[in-house]
Amino acid sequence: MEISNEKLTRFELLLNEKEASLGEGEKSVGRFVKSHQHAFKEISIVDISKETGVSLPTVVRFSKKLGFSGFKEMKSFLIHEKDSNPRTPCQWDDTSEDIFKKVFLNALYAVEKTFKNIDAKAIDKLSDMIVSSDTIFVFGIGGSALASSYIASELGRLGRRVMSYTDVYNISHFLQNFSEKDLVFFVTRSGENVNLLPVVKKAMQEKAKIVTFTSNENSTIAKMSDELVINADAMLFVDDNNSYSRIGQIALMSSLYIASAVKIGKQDEKFKENYFKITNFK
Repeated sequence: MEISNEKLTRFELLLNEKEASLGEGEKSVGRFVKSHQHAFKEISIVDISKETGVSLPTVVRFSKKLGFSGFKEMKSFLIHEKDSNPRTPCQWDDTSEDIFKKVFLNALYAVEKTFKNIDAKAIDKLSDMIVSSDTIFVFGIGGSALASSYIASELGRLGRRVMSYTDVYNISHFLQNFSEKDLVFFVTRSGENVNLLPVVKKAMQEKAKIVTFTSNENSTIAKMSDELVINADAMLFVDDNNSYSRIGQIALMSSLYIASAVKIGKQDEKFKENYFKITNFK
């Protein structure tokens, strides 16, 4: 069974990424470290050498191939990762220090994971869709409403015609027609929001381009979309799964905004000349 990247630790993601460049001895080190990563505080470089049958320089070389300065930095990373598990939400009995560390470290994790889920080609393609669209619609409800509003605000600063819907009643009674030149953004962590599904189906039937920001690439709405933007998903507190998703979504939207602005500027010198006046962002 294939394991989702969301269920891997940051060390395991790093190991998978670099595995092809590792020699056999280094792979042995990798397997040992992977199986002992959650109890690494008491493990020394000598322990690894003895257990795997490789030399001390091989352990150091393995650490460096993963991007660390040496074994000491890799060990510090593993201990730190255990203490700040990205999938551990804040708890009722956490101290202020616990909460501060968890929130900021998990926010960094969310941005890092989202970054790994998309590449420059996708940003280029999505920004082309933004620049060439007639009208842009943005839909998001509940915890996704904040990211939806931000997306709509950024696109509006480009001089695009943008319509934003974050109210359940307005979305449930959405009657406006789409056109083939329209671009429709849906922001939904689960990809299963029952209030959004009728609008997604309507956009499909009327052949508008659909872009979905979601954490669930196998969801119903994801499968109905032309383009997917997959962002990290981790629980913040008790039952809040949206907060970290929003952080990745906002970072992605900032990339799309700037990429689109640059493309419009290349087509329209007046846009560049009047940029700060148009965007109100000086």
